Amino acid sequence: MFNFSKNFKYILHNFDVSMYLEQAENILENRLKFIHPWDMERTSQYFDIPKDWNDYVNDDEEWIFMRSRMNYFDSLFLAYEKSKDKKYLNKIKEIIFDFINTHKTLKFELSTRTLDSGIRIINILKALIYLKELKCLSEDEENDIVNHLDKTCIYLFNSFIEKYYHSNWGYIQMAGVYTFALMYNKEYVKKAKEYMKIQLKTQIDDDGLHIEKSMTYHYQMLIYTAWVVMIEKNVGINKTLFTKYLKKMLEAAEKLHYPNFRQINFGDSDDDNVEDILSMANAILKRNARYRLKESSYMFAGDFVCGYKINKANDKRREYLLKESGYYNLIDKNYSFSTYLTNMTSGHLHVDLFHFNYFNKVEMLVDNGRYTYLDNEYRKYLKSSYAHNTLVLDNKEFLAIKDSWEYIGKYPLISPIYKIEDKGVTCIKMNVFDIETNSYIERKFILCEDNVIIINRIYSKGKHNLKMYYHFHPRLEIDGEKERLLLNKEIYFNIGEYIMGEGIYSSRYNEKEKSKFVKLEYDFNDNIQIIHKILNKNIQFEEICCENSIYSCKIISGNKEYMIFCKNEDSIEKQNVLYIQNNLLYKNFKVVVK
Repeated sequence: MFNFSKNFKYILHNFDVSMYLEQAENILENRLKFIHPWDMERTSQYFDIPKDWNDYVNDDEEWIFMRSRMNYFDSLFLAYEKSKDKKYLNKIKEIIFDFINTHKTLKFELSTRTLDSGIRIINILKALIYLKELKCLSEDEENDIVNHLDKTCIYLFNSFIEKYYHSNWGYIQMAGVYTFALMYNKEYVKKAKEYMKIQLKTQIDDDGLHIEKSMTYHYQMLIYTAWVVMIEKNVGINKTLFTKYLKKMLEAAEKLHYPNFRQINFGDSDDDNVEDILSMANAILKRNARYRLKESSYMFAGDFVCGYKINKANDKRREYLLKESGYYNLIDKNYSFSTYLTNMTSGHLHVDLFHFNYFNKVEMLVDNGRYTYLDNEYRKYLKSSYAHNTLVLDNKEFLAIKDSWEYIGKYPLISPIYKIEDKGVTCIKMNVFDIETNSYIERKFILCEDNVIIINRIYSKGKHNLKMYYHFHPRLEIDGEKERLLLNKEIYFNIGEYIMGEGIYSSRYNEKEKSKFVKLEYDFNDNIQIIHKILNKNIQFEEICCENSIYSCKIISGNKEYMIFCKNEDSIEKQNVLYIQNNLLYKNFKVVVK
């Protein structure tokens, strides 16, 4: 059992839920904004709720989709538990029955989009569980709601198309159908489950990450798989395919967050703290972890989080390479470095090849987010290479943005991310061949403690212009010097001559703010190698050799001295052996520590 009533009381006494209580009062006045941290498309202002479920309140149809999902009942649950005033429960029923009465025949329109219909089933099922706990739902009311949900399941089956096999849309709507079937109509169980089996096998890579290359939508898949597992357990079904995939998706998600538990927001993602989801999923799987439960964990899972304990934090250096998906992340105490080189999969992907994020106590070099799905200048910019920490050759991106969801061009040929480590120092190699420009592009990252050497190499016949971009978190303190920047008073970013520009950063859907970026520009013939360095100001750094064939440097940090050698090109002479300061280099990467 969920025991939602008990858990909402616990939340009221242990968490600040003032924003939810404020939302409840506004909903009573028929005003709405979307504030739940798991909402896909949140809003920052209240709008009057129109009578017509298909009416716009702003220029964005996402508001209609979010309204029809009904993921705002938690606020009314909390307000009832605080006041014991049934007006909050009556408002829940009023919203549900208003939708039912205005959608007696289900046909495709903005308010009945299939993804949102699946989510609406789940939120109404949750409301039914809670209202029945309180004995505040009559038999006739339950029957009317169940009959409508049954019609919704039939509508979703009839609307199913091939692309739903490889989209989060298809899986989430079937999660609604399947859990309704387990609770109310076993006739639909087999068909829904068969769809979901195919969807999970199609959409979840072997490394556990969702194929659409958006961390936000990976978490949506994880959340609704957690719901499936809970409902299965509630009806006596244990350790199924869904439990296996929940564990797999959870373990992938645990590899891709910053030390402050904010997700690495690649693709169409927000800068969200995901600790509540990670703790909730671990609790459902009866596993302890380092993540704290939050109010949203209890609101979603109820008693399924009982017995969860927080493990002692592991601050040891941890490296994760999700090779199939194309993501790498290193975490070491308050430091993180992540980068991505991914295959083309969906419209949620951004043109972010070679992008990297650098976190050192705070977010420094970042991905700028998504802001909107409207086909406008902000959408196109935030999806483009220009909004990422990457490069643009001859003013041509790796793919051109056609509109909000489509691209123009041929996707480059991508090699898997290659990682090699020696004496605690890591070298990440990433390379692509751009078919349309006949160019080989390579980026290497040498990671030594919290220092990063960035080696950029391009081979392309003829004369070319190269632009490179680095984007900073809007709240990062930046002190500019002639050929370097001081970040947060602690980290030097050595980049040579640069132009500082003003861009935009979106921490979540519908919100944006001004941020800073630097642009670097180079002209070259045939090939070019460019070295940039992110260095802790407390270390000593010496560049020993910087040639096309080899890069070598010395880093002194505390009582450690690192001599780093990185071969960039093979030689046909001297048996492909190089000597740097009497050090023999025959490997592609070598570190000597004194």
